[in-house]
Amino acid sequence: MRSRLQRRLARGIVVLPLALTGCSGMQQAFYESDPAAYDFPNFHAALDAQSRGDDAAAARAYQRLYDNTKHPIAEVQLGRRYAEGQGVPKDTAKALQLLQSAYDKDWSGRAEAAYYLGRMYDDGNGVPQDKQKAFELFDYAWSKGVKQAAYPLARAYDEGVPVKADRSRALELYRAAAKNGDARAHLRLAELEAEDGAPKEQVYDEAAPGVAWLRDLAKEGNGWAEGRLATIYEEGKVAPPDPELADRFLRDAAQHGNASANVKLAEREEQGGDPKQAMAYWRAAAEEGHPSGMVRTGFDAIDGGRTREGLSWLERAAALGHPSAMAEIGRRQLSGDGEPKDPAAGLAMLEKAAAMGHPSAMYALGQAYEDGNGVPKDKDKAREWFEKAQAAGHPNAAKALAQLASS
Repeated sequence: MRSRLQRRLARGIVVLPLALTGCSGMQQAFYESDPAAYDFPNFHAALDAQSRGDDAAAARAYQRLYDNTKHPIAEVQLGRRYAEGQGVPKDTAKALQLLQSAYDKDWSGRAEAAYYLGRMYDDGNGVPQDKQKAFELFDYAWSKGVKQAAYPLARAYDEGVPVKADRSRALELYRAAAKNGDARAHLRLAELEAEDGAPKEQVYDEAAPGVAWLRDLAKEGNGWAEGRLATIYEEGKVAPPDPELADRFLRDAAQHGNASANVKLAEREEQGGDPKQAMAYWRAAAEEGHPSGMVRTGFDAIDGGRTREGLSWLERAAALGHPSAMAEIGRRQLSGDGEPKDPAAGLAMLEKAAAMGHPSAMYALGQAYEDGNGVPKDKDKAREWFEKAQAAGHPNAAKALAQLASS
């Protein structure tokens, strides 16, 4: 039979994986003891608030329990709450300190701490993102019976990061997660079944808990969930296709800050012949951090005579690695056109964009070597870049090559 502490752990706690050094038998006995024996009122107040879903009251009770006893159960419960801002202001530094402390102790709740620490490293939440460390923590937690660890482990084997992709292992873990009620696992299993050609009724049935979960999130205005639902109902792979629902969820997602939804609506409006409405969606996407939205908004501002505004958007997109923005900023840095003249930086920017296959960057490099703009004149290098630009589809490259040959 499980101890009282282990049964209480099963009611909502988690542990971490690292070896504890110098833990005396007296310390370990304390860690394994029922915290109610040391602070009965606050521990039971915490459990009661937890069962009611009162996150703030639970956090306050666990804080009192921690202040009075320093018991690792309180460390885990407070740590996970500070990590997500659940009932307390989000404080990832506090979360890391508490969870690491609980993980470093040799006790039966260590795997719970490992799971919550793994989530922080998996998401880069308050710590540098470290998929390998997260995987090791999740793997330890799973080996000790923490069922919540099945989904992140399944995803690692599914995506092949940070371990070698293993479809059979991913499926095994997704099924375990689904059996434990993880709606995300149901949804991914349905997607994999659809890829394998399973009957639609089987796929739809598998996906149903995941779709219901997304719709519950959508009721709260979750733009990510609305975007997923828009795709689901548009594609009809894991739920019956429904164009009306797809459109509704897409527009709701855009309204609630989903940058990709705004991009999709922008492209739709362009195809429908409404550039003004399209630009409104592009700008919304830009403001939400989407590089393509920044590029379209930037060039629109430049075309409208607001050069500095436009270049500001392009600079941000270039910093995110968008090749069109990099090509334009690099070209301007070479010549000093609207940007501080910096031939070395401009050349490097253009070469990066060209390495990504961008025709305008290749063409600009050809012009630079032809004219000696920021680089020594070099007819052979100019020809080489114009030829690459032509192969990549630049409309002016053939003419540039002809002029170069006749010069």
